[in-house]
This record gives sequence, C-alpha cells and structure tokens, in this order.
Amino acid sequence: MKVACIGLGQMGGPMADHVIAAGFDVAVVDLNEELVARRVANGARAAATPADAADGADVISITVFSDAQLIDVVCGPNGILQNAKDGAVIAVHTTALVKTIRDLAEQASSKNVHVVDAGISGGESGAVAGTLLLLVGGELDDVEKVRPVLSTFAKEVVSPVRSVPAWPSNWPAMQLDTPGCFRFMKQWNSRYALELNPNSFVMPSNKQPLLTKHSCH
Repeated sequence: MKVACIGLGQMGGPMADHVIAAGFDVAVVDLNEELVARRVANGARAAATPADAADGADVISITVFSDAQLIDVVCGPNGILQNAKDGAVIAVHTTALVKTIRDLAEQASSKNVHVVDAGISGGESGAVAGTLLLLVGGELDDVEKVRPVLSTFAKEVVSPVRSVPAWPSNWPAMQLDTPGCFRFMKQWNSRYALELNPNSFVMPSNKQPLLTKHSCH
C-alpha cells in the first residue's frame, strides 16, 4: 500500500515515522526540508508538493495546522486533488471546522476520492509512542481502508459513526472505558444530525440500549 504523509510537525512527524517503520511505501512532504530529510533517511520518498506526494497513494494522511493550510493542501494548485488516484482515501487529522471537512469531502467526491475525519488525541508523546487514540468518521469501507495505516501510530482506532464523512475532528470531550465504545458524550459544537453505530456503544448499567440516532442543536 502506498501512503502519503503531508505535514511533519510535532504530531505529523512521529506519526509518519511509525508508518515508515511499518514498511509502507511512504512519500512525505513538508515546508521544512530538515524534517523531510529525516524521514527520507529512514526510507521515505521526498515529495515536492502535496500533489506529488498523492501520486499513486492509496491513503493520504494530512496533519497540518489550520483550515487554510488544509484547504490549500487538498484543493490548491499543487494540492492532492490535482493528482490523487481514483479511490484514494484522505485521512484528515487537522482539527478543522465541520464546514471545511464537508466542503473538502464534497470536492473530493467529484474525483472519486474519499475523505475520513480522523481526529487524534494523545498529544506529541502519544504520537512518538504510537499510542494515540483516533476517532474516525466516514464511510465504513473508507475507514477500514485507512485502518492499517492509522493503527501504526494509534493504540485504538474508534469509528462510531456510519456513513457520515464530515464528523468533526474537534468533537467534544468524551470518556472511553472499553475498546471501541463510548460511555458518554458531552457538549456538541456544531449542528447536524448523525447516524450512530449502536455496535460502537457500551450499555449503561441498566442494560438499556443507547440512542442510535441523535440530532445535535
């Protein structure tokens, strides 16, 4: 499987290191040439632009700082969509606005490129240790396609949402007490209806099932 890692900062760099160490065919790109050279020394290919990195990639991992950078990396003149192959999946790790993710998913779909929103928790130490928690929203087939890559730097890859490619990575604080299960969620920071996967949720002590659909207002 070919992977592109775009953004090699405090989080993206260590994450890319784990993908490279796992033996994937990895292309990397960052404005900081030193960060790129470090990964090339470990077996990655240096790409000149996001479009170059995306050439032939099955999975494209993006860890950049802002919505503006994310939009440029995906849709800019040297962006991913200029060169992404049919069926490629973009995993967005940037903490971005819901609207940004939705817009990118819509633009990508016109080229049969898919987007999953893969919010990360665990900080730089978790990225270095490969023990991040990833909360991933998107079509389940797309989530499963990127899972082998995400699992190189994550202790858990949780996908509680079915067929909602625009689940935000800046979602609320929540407590996970068993693998792949939510005990509760609190505070929603946008308005949209979600279809939740009931198999992803633990049952409360009274064994009553949790809601399978929720509208957030």
